Amino acid sequence: MIVYFDESYDNEHHYLLYGALFVPRSSRLHQRILGVRAETGYVGEIKYNRCKNAARLREFQKVVDAFMEDTAYFRCVVVEQHGFDYSIFGRAHEPLALKEARAYKKFSEMLLSPHLSETENAVFLADKMKRCRGDEFIDRLRERFNRPGGKTTFRHLAEVPSRLEEHQCLQVCDLLLGCVLNNLKPTRTRAKNEIREHLCNRLGVPNFLFTTWKDASLTEARKPGTKFNVWYWSAKTKPR
Repeated sequence: MIVYFDESYDNEHHYLLYGALFVPRSSRLHQRILGVRAETGYVGEIKYNRCKNAARLREFQKVVDAFMEDTAYFRCVVVEQHGFDYSIFGRAHEPLALKEARAYKKFSEMLLSPHLSETENAVFLADKMKRCRGDEFIDRLRERFNRPGGKTTFRHLAEVPSRLEEHQCLQVCDLLLGCVLNNLKPTRTRAKNEIREHLCNRLGVPNFLFTTWKDASLTEARKPGTKFNVWYWSAKTKPR
């Protein structure tokens, strides 16, 4: 399995989203995306922010369709940043940057852990242009999931540039994550709103808002057959 990891946030930083695209051995998503490129002639990076006109919308709708037809599945954690209390991630005298790095690591673990209990020798690839700087994110995840004397969850962990074609599944992760953020922060760009609506229609859900996903079962989310899951974290509830 390959796990692609990405993050997204709005300009005002009201929300921070963590997303993971799980691509099992049975997946043909990379080949499917190559097929979309061949069919549409699109050679650029597949990014939510690039969905700005009707042509990109048609191309990215085909990307969403390719994801829906594949065995890959997506999980997302939404953290509301407004009034977020980072004090729970450190001591009073510690700098905010250190607390933010701990929070980032913790939410990343919370997103990944429920779906990796049976996974061994997987590959973890994160967007090189993201994450808190200087927090040794990859090293910390390696320590968390590859404990001495235990199973090796990830045989390889790395930060990679998502712009490369070989990492285009990471681009798909960005597109899916952007669709969730779009529901929280709709834009005036019609194509961006419509790619989110297309994904909702394909999933058979009305939206990606808390009211729709608040009762989503973690048991169901742990099943690879569950295509998509959005989890809204609250400091008032225990981590899942």
